[in-house]
Amino acid sequence: MPEIDYRGELETFEWDRATWTDDKLIARSPFRSGDSTPSFYVWLDGENAGLWGDSGAPEESEYKRGGFVKLLAFLRGEDEAETRDYLGLDDVVEDDTPRIRQLNLVRFKRAVSGAQRKAKVVLDRAILAGLRYRHPYLGRRGISEAAQRLFSVGYDRATRAISMPWFHADGALAAIKYRSVTHKAFWYHAGGAPVYDLIYGIDNVYKYGWREVFLCESETDAMAAVTAGCNAIAAGGASFNAARRDLIVKSSVECVYIAADNDEAGDKFAEEVIAQLTGHVKLYRVRFGEDEKDVAEALHVSGVERVQALRDGAEPVRSRILSKSFSSKP
Repeated sequence: MPEIDYRGELETFEWDRATWTDDKLIARSPFRSGDSTPSFYVWLDGENAGLWGDSGAPEESEYKRGGFVKLLAFLRGEDEAETRDYLGLDDVVEDDTPRIRQLNLVRFKRAVSGAQRKAKVVLDRAILAGLRYRHPYLGRRGISEAAQRLFSVGYDRATRAISMPWFHADGALAAIKYRSVTHKAFWYHAGGAPVYDLIYGIDNVYKYGWREVFLCESETDAMAAVTAGCNAIAAGGASFNAARRDLIVKSSVECVYIAADNDEAGDKFAEEVIAQLTGHVKLYRVRFGEDEKDVAEALHVSGVERVQALRDGAEPVRSRILSKSFSSKP
C-alpha cells in the first residue's frame, strides 16, 4: 500500500479554527454549518491514520465518520474513484467499515459508477426563491453586484451562508454550494448532483457563446475575473477530468486562460487541464506574483487592473496541435 502524507494533503485546504498536533487535526467540520466548537478530527498518524469523525454530527449522518478517500474526494470536488487514482491506491480499500462488507462493495461501486454519472440530477429551481437575498460578504472582497447576479449568487438567512448555484449546460439547476459568512465551512444542498463532472458557470458559456474564458479553481475566483471584465468558469476545486473537458470542447470556447491557484495543488490542476484540453482549444497559463494566491486575492488587493494585467501577461502553452481554427491571441 502506498504511503500517504495525510497532513500534507490536508494542509493544502483551508481549515477553520484548526489545531494541528503530531497525530491529529481538529477543526470546524467542512461538512456542516453550525459547528461553533471545533468537533471535526482527522487522525494523521498511528494505526487510525486517515480516519476522521465529527463528534457533533448526528449518529445517522453520512458524514459522521469515514475514511481518508471520502474526505479528500469531498475537499477536491471529485468522485472517490478519481481520488483513489490520485493517491495511487488502486484496489486498496479503506478501513472505516468492516473488511468483508468493503470487499463485497468495491466491485459493485465501480460497476455502477458509470451509470450513476450518466443520470442527470436536477434540483427544483424553486429552491432559489428562498435565497434571493444579498450579503456584503462578497462585495467586501471586491466582487461586483453584476458578477454576483450573473452567477445567481444568493444568501441563506437560516444558515448565514452565501449560496452559489451550479447549473448544467442547458441551464437546469444541478447543485447549490453554500459558504458560511461567519467561518470557512462550506457544504452542498441535499439531493443535488455531484459537482466533479460539472463546471461552475458553464451555463453562461452556452447561453452567451463565450469564446475565451478564465478557468479558475474556485467559484469566487470566477466571480473576481468577471468583475474585472473577463469571462470565467471554475472547477470548484483542484481537479479536472474528461467530463469537464467535454463540456468545454462542445461549447463555443476557443481560448482558455488557466488561472490555477499559486501553489502546488494549482500546478497539478494546471497540468491536468493542459493534458485534457491540448489539441482542442488555445491555452494560456496565468502567472501570479510571488505573494498572490489566486484571482480573488489579486482583485481584492490590487483591483480590476491587476486581473486584466494577469490576462494580458498570460503565457501561451506550447506544443499543441489544434483541432479548431483560431485567430491570433485575443
